[in-house]
Amino acid sequence: KTPAKELGYKKDKQGKEVVKHKRYNQDKVFFHVPLNFNRGKGNAFYFNRNLNEFLAHNKEINIIGVDRGEKHLAYYSVINQNQEILQDENGNPVSGSLNFVGQGAGGKPIDYHEKLERKANKGKQARKDWQSVEGIKDLKKGYISQVVRKLADLAIEYNAIIVFEALNMRFKQIRGGIEKSVYQQLEKALIEKLNFLVNKGEKDAEKAGHLLKAHQLAAPFETFQKMGKQTGILFYTTASYTSKIDPITGWRPNLYLKKESAKVNKENLLKFSKIEFVNERFEFTYDLVNFRQNKNAKLPKKTEWTVCSCVERFKGSRKEKNNNQWGYDYYPESGKNSITENLIMLFDDFDIKYTENILEQVRNIDTNERKNTKFFERFLFFFQLICQIRNTNPNETGHDNDFILSPVEPFFDSRKDNGKHLPKNGDDNGAFNIARKGVITLQKIDEWAEKNAELKMEGKKEEVSSDLFVSNQDWDNSF
Repeated sequence: KTPAKELGYKKDKQGKEVVKHKRYNQDKVFFHVPLNFNRGKGNAFYFNRNLNEFLAHNKEINIIGVDRGEKHLAYYSVINQNQEILQDENGNPVSGSLNFVGQGAGGKPIDYHEKLERKANKGKQARKDWQSVEGIKDLKKGYISQVVRKLADLAIEYNAIIVFEALNMRFKQIRGGIEKSVYQQLEKALIEKLNFLVNKGEKDAEKAGHLLKAHQLAAPFETFQKMGKQTGILFYTTASYTSKIDPITGWRPNLYLKKESAKVNKENLLKFSKIEFVNERFEFTYDLVNFRQNKNAKLPKKTEWTVCSCVERFKGSRKEKNNNQWGYDYYPESGKNSITENLIMLFDDFDIKYTENILEQVRNIDTNERKNTKFFERFLFFFQLICQIRNTNPNETGHDNDFILSPVEPFFDSRKDNGKHLPKNGDDNGAFNIARKGVITLQKIDEWAEKNAELKMEGKKEEVSSDLFVSNQDWDNSF
């Protein structure tokens, strides 16, 4: 031990004089015993294989989708295999932001998003002032431990697998440069927690979760590259088209028309099946078959869609009038400056009667006349704006700040009560659809089990390996 006089003294909260760092003022013996669990039990491949045999055709398994959000540090959503968000005992959806976890003063959850944001900004200012930067490491560590505990508890309570979006290592490195980025550390910590998950309150040694019968839900962590798309109950799925998608119809921005020459723009516009003004709005019907550049490209079952101009939009851009600061232009659902009104003015400017056959009139536009180039540029701008399904309203907070509004009937709007539990904002939509991709993953495990069962019946020893990759075609066809 270190003598008290060398450690020094300080006043405690009651004003009493106490020894600083008192733990160093006492003699102690530390007995360190390293333990190796499941030594000789094989590698991660067999661990995953045995687990997948349990998951196959097991309809009691639920799915937790975790989205690395744009507006939140992370977001989660728990669904069943019927793609329905589960409800808790109070009838509330089992989904929410992971900005608030743990318990702070008064038993309220701690706002880690605000804490990390403040700490990061403080660090930036310290660098500018050439002062020492206060570490954010401990705050990150505290946040990670709280989220890991939250996800582990959800997995046990709802008998669920956990699905993350599989982002490449390059993305993680770039995001890792942002001080509040904790994602890769979170994944590693969660895997290590699931290796040997103990419920500290469990007293019965015969029950799962007790120290002597811990949950073992993930294989030991080596590297992300070696891990692939699965380690135990933790799965990785493709990140594409999870937040920017209509959760009802399955429409997503699937037609990207670039600004080309007037001739090419005209050719692309004439590929639309129909453009007409009905129900006080413009409706654009297109078939993806007509727009594919590679004739052998795989397309989803549903290739024809109709998007409508009667949607509210916020378009972000840098404003020269405001020192090049970021700002938003607002396009209401109808009326002044709506997309519908802007399209009417566009057609009027180029003598196109929008109540008649629009495509036939476009066919007659002379692309050699320089002024007509502007028509196609403006048309493409408004069409892309219609397809902008995710929007930010800078004048609102909470769910209304980050919302999903589909241009396809019935015009899903995440801000409205849709009659059943559906995503309430963009990050919620991302978590919900990552979980939905988890349902497809479970279906692939079902198929894997069936193929191996057939081979076994035929007396063949070889087995097919499970393919857990969810392609864009799988995703589109799941609706």
